[in-house]
Amino acid sequence: LVDYQAALGIEQLSKLGVILERQKKIALAYMQAVQNSRLETYFSNPTEDTFHRFPIIIYNQGYEEVQRYFKSIHIGTKRTIEEPLHSVLEENKQDYPNAERLFQRGHCIPVYPNLTKDNVQRIATAIRRIY
Repeated sequence: LVDYQAALGIEQLSKLGVILERQKKIALAYMQAVQNSRLETYFSNPTEDTFHRFPIIIYNQGYEEVQRYFKSIHIGTKRTIEEPLHSVLEENKQDYPNAERLFQRGHCIPVYPNLTKDNVQRIATAIRRIY
């Protein structure tokens, strides 16, 4: 770890409370968008959960289709997990339905604390439009 990285880390730690509070507000907007849809998220309580990532599960469309949708409106998403552990271990995916569902249907949407209110609103609207 070089001195510059250490100094950057110390500065970021001094802003940790602000960053976490901002991420909670963003996640709350997303939770409200998910609430009135057919989508699912694993978060339920913004006062207890931390929001390093915000996964949504989409049942009625394939992963690639939803990925193209988000890309077309310039919203970067990622898979919730790159490869399930049971696949790496060559286990039967029938034995791990939750991990398989998360891999096949899960998208992580941005919760960066520097998103503007307009960005958050645009992403929340995009979530509501997925059916």
